[in-house]
Amino acid sequence: MGYVADNLAVYLTLWPDWADGIRVKYAWQTGILTGRTGKEQRSAYRSKAMKSLSFNLNNLSFAESAWLLRNVQRNISSPWGVPFWPEGIALSAQAAAGQKVLQFTSDLTDRDFVAGDSVILLDPDLYTTYEAGVIASIDLVNYRITLVSNLVLTWAAAKWVCPLIPGYIQKEDISYETSEYSGCAITVNPVMTGVTS
Repeated sequence: MGYVADNLAVYLTLWPDWADGIRVKYAWQTGILTGRTGKEQRSAYRSKAMKSLSFNLNNLSFAESAWLLRNVQRNISSPWGVPFWPEGIALSAQAAAGQKVLQFTSDLTDRDFVAGDSVILLDPDLYTTYEAGVIASIDLVNYRITLVSNLVLTWAAAKWVCPLIPGYIQKEDISYETSEYSGCAITVNPVMTGVTS
């Protein structure tokens, strides 16, 4: 089972600068044993890779910079919920408050959505509007994700849904491009969960 959204201190809902790219590193943990015949045997400690992300946040408003600084200072040693941006997908239909089903027009087969893991719904235009939930099931034929709990907010078509990864935030100093806009580099290091996650 994945990392449940309720265990996270804060969610990083500021959008990365796509022009700079997003760098993803994958890490697997394996054990190496020597068999009776002397040959090496490897066994996986994890069924899926841990992910690290690096990206830039550019053109942050004064309010966005203040939000980021405040939350990094308060939660530097706590895990954050970070959208796994490369696997994000837009809703194809409105998801109303009180329902559990998220509808898409694209195939979910090769995306990083897994039953039991967390997702986050995001408004690209407003970083303070988001909602996290846990996936109950995935319908690969009809392109649907069903959540464990009902939505609290109503989400219009074209709003984003991303797998949510837990991680520790490292932020470089914020550089101010003007008196009103700034930017910084962000690195997200994975949370070490149980050996079977």
